[in-house]
This record gives sequence, structure tokens and C-alpha cells, in this order.
Amino acid sequence: MQQKASLPCPNVGGVSGLHFLPNDPADLVRAMRKAMEPMMHEGLVKALPQPSTAREMARRYLDFFDEALLEPV
Repeated sequence: MQQKASLPCPNVGGVSGLHFLPNDPADLVRAMRKAMEPMMHEGLVKALPQPSTAREMARRYLDFFDEALLEPV
């Protein structure tokens, strides 16, 4: 049995993404159509995280490099 792949969708109703079979265009279309259903689309949109501000993103980069420089090589 083939493992299903996931569309990169946020966790909606306990499901982390919409799943489809790899290399199966018809199954991908099915998942995309499911994402277009009004209630599903609304849930997916509501579950999207807020984007970071430029200041927040800069802080995260600085924190990452600060940690990386502290680690022994």
C-alpha cells in the first residue's frame, strides 16, 4: 500500500494537512478540491499562523546565530 503525502496545510480539526497519493495527479486534484470547499477553506485560512514582523524575524535570526556561535566546533 502506498503512503499518502500531505499538502502543506495547517492542523485543522486534528488533521495535519490534506493527504494525497504521491505520483497520482487525480488524487492531488481530489485533495485540492477538498481544500476549496467553503468550510474546509475557511478552517484552513483561520488556522494559518500570523506572519512574523521584520523585527521578530531579525530577532530569531540573531538568536540562531548567537546560539550557533556558542556551540563548540
